[in-house]
Amino acid sequence: MGPVQQIPFIGTGINEWVFPICLCLMVLMTMFDVYSWVLRCFGSKKVYNPGSSNTEEKIEEGVFIVEKFRKDKHMQSASVQIENSYSQLSGGFSEE
Repeated sequence: MGPVQQIPFIGTGINEWVFPICLCLMVLMTMFDVYSWVLRCFGSKKVYNPGSSNTEEKIEEGVFIVEKFRKDKHMQSASVQIENSYSQLSGGFSEE
């Protein structure tokens, strides 16, 4: 464990017991959606609900954004390829 073992308060049990227990608690809280339940208990209305109609709109918007990015990226790469091929063709000639 290295330098952590030199500090007896932290080094003796944290890596053997505390960290794995905390990790298991976080995994269980995620599995049983405890985070949303806690937010609802405190009155938060903005909790992710996979069955809402708003989800479909957000998915469609996300697909549109991804397709637009891919199209723009493709257009940029095509223009770079055209510029490279033009420079290779005219590489031997000078424009004086």
